[in-house]
Amino acid sequence: MNLTRQQLLGTLLLLLALAGVEPELIAADYELSGPADADVEGFLADRGTTAGGVVVATLAELDVEEHLLDAGLGEVELASLRERLLE
Repeated sequence: MNLTRQQLLGTLLLLLALAGVEPELIAADYELSGPADADVEGFLADRGTTAGGVVVATLAELDVEEHLLDAGLGEVELASLRERLLE
């Protein structure tokens, strides 16, 4: 499986959120990963936001558990994943 940088970071965002990490901390960490493509940075700047701002806004609107269940993860797997993240 070959994940792009954005796919990998997106997956990590979901896992961090599932583990209960605050969106602002996830966003700050995301921004430490370096700038996105220049076109993306320009797009976000034109709209008065940043990648971190998008992360916070997205996580504010997203029910991570529901998203993962809708994607096919079962209740038992979800509970197991959360437990492993918190170990």
